[in-house]
Amino acid sequence: MAFIKKFATSVAATAMLVGTVALADYPAKPVKIMVGFSAGGGTDTTARGFASYMHEAPSMNGLPAYIVNLPGASGQKAAKAVLGEDADGYTLYMINIGTFIAGELAKGERR
Repeated sequence: MAFIKKFATSVAATAMLVGTVALADYPAKPVKIMVGFSAGGGTDTTARGFASYMHEAPSMNGLPAYIVNLPGASGQKAAKAVLGEDADGYTLYMINIGTFIAGELAKGERR
């Protein structure tokens, strides 16, 4: 019983330390928000509002979030670019709901 208690205590202590190390340096660089539509549209305007809010958030450590517009193919060009980025949490993809569900709706049975 004493072994289990010591083991559980050591696991809990390790878990607490790992969490603080994992979050220590994020974000260390600006966050990129990819938008699959032209500047000035609804999705772009939403992304810019979101980016300004992110910049003001204390968790961003004063680092900016910037917008990259990559219009074409109803947002699919930007989606492909995002898939080519490193999965490190520094690239976000802003999409509108129509583009998000269009592919799933097209998979349904044809009548």
